[in-house]
Amino acid sequence: QQQTLIFLMRSIVPCLILFGLLSIVDGAFKPYFKLGESVDVYFWVSHESDPFLKKGALFKTTPQLNFSVSFDWNFNVGPFNFSVPIPPSVRGNRSALFGHMFLCKSGTHPNPWNTAQKDRNYHLNVISRVAAITRVIPEVKKPHKRNLIFDPIPVVDPMKSERKVLPHFVPRLQSFVVIDQNSYPSLSQDHLSPFVLYFLQQLNAVDQRKQIYLPILHFDELSVLSKDLIPLNETSSELSLEVKFQPLGITRYEWMLKMEQSVQTHKEMGTPESEMEEVRRMFVETNSTLLVVSIVVSIL
Repeated sequence: QQQTLIFLMRSIVPCLILFGLLSIVDGAFKPYFKLGESVDVYFWVSHESDPFLKKGALFKTTPQLNFSVSFDWNFNVGPFNFSVPIPPSVRGNRSALFGHMFLCKSGTHPNPWNTAQKDRNYHLNVISRVAAITRVIPEVKKPHKRNLIFDPIPVVDPMKSERKVLPHFVPRLQSFVVIDQNSYPSLSQDHLSPFVLYFLQQLNAVDQRKQIYLPILHFDELSVLSKDLIPLNETSSELSLEVKFQPLGITRYEWMLKMEQSVQTHKEMGTPESEMEEVRRMFVETNSTLLVVSIVVSIL
């Protein structure tokens, strides 16, 4: 029996070591969410930009949206429309409103303080993103017309010449889940776009030890133009919000990131807001294929 045990040890242990070495060498980063599995989507509206403040007080309220969907390319849900109460503090520009979206593996709740749920992989099973659904923009003053011959030159009061900053409501949120089922030998610029790689790292969507990566939740802020925003006043006690949730490919996602970076670069260079609005309108209203063709033709 002792000789048999020694023989088994000499036979099995090298095999186990070899298997472990092969798994390390094979070490490709794979997607954690698989096609076809069920996922749950939650959406809350809150005054707080951080949904985890006050030990999960947000999660004790009823979400504005909660539905299940299959994680694949063909899911078709929404758009969802519901009313959002506008508190006096938001109308008076003393606070803001934020939308919190959570994508969870089936059976996992977004609340990490849920005592009925002891999930050691919470950081992998729950993906969250936040988007502002109120914005503040300067007041657009109407030009004062005067007769250059007969009217006196107006006296400019520096106190009254300052433009007020007014709160506005975002009536539409376009959210995407980036679906990528590729395996990568390493998550580096050799295999991924630097734009995508940057956001994977910023969103903590990579587990180096388990060699897995998570899907990305993304809010498309370019799709909302200034002309779409609704100014808030004392009568704006309740407004309608539309939320869309759609799948997105990795190539299209990279394109959107580049467009957002381009808009941000122009903004930092001091481009006037009117021109920025025109650039955003072009990205939103022009077919992406036609836009790419136009860019290529202009380069040639």
